[in-house]
Amino acid sequence: MSRADEIRAQRAARGDLSGSRMRLAVREDQLDRENWSYRWANDDGNRVSNLQADGWEIVADRAGAVKDDGAGMGAEVAQLAGTRKNGEAMRSVLMRIPREIKMDDDRAKARAIDAQEASLKSGAVPGAGEGVYAKPEMQFSRSDRP
Repeated sequence: MSRADEIRAQRAARGDLSGSRMRLAVREDQLDRENWSYRWANDDGNRVSNLQADGWEIVADRAGAVKDDGAGMGAEVAQLAGTRKNGEAMRSVLMRIPREIKMDDDRAKARAIDAQEASLKSGAVPGAGEGVYAKPEMQFSRSDRP
């Protein structure tokens, strides 16, 4: 075997180093997307606890059927996702919530955005003091969004 062949074999064994690997990928056939909405949450500060208080639950997978290369502690599905400000490793944890609850939450967020947009269109700026206004000729529409 030539030196060039040895180098090629070593490179093939190392895998993709370009950063394009799908580290947060899971086996989709193991997720129940019909009944649940899923998201990854960074385990930083109180983020996971806050989401649990809002109804999200950590996905458990003792058999490793959802993600076999994770960094979970126990049965949770998790993956190393970077570092915290203090230099410690930070994990992302797979969480889920019943789909109907997620859809209700999304509708509530959309209503709040619609109310804020209506307020802006009318010239009232929430939280602003006297003398703050929008000119009546200013037009806003959803098509203006990126």
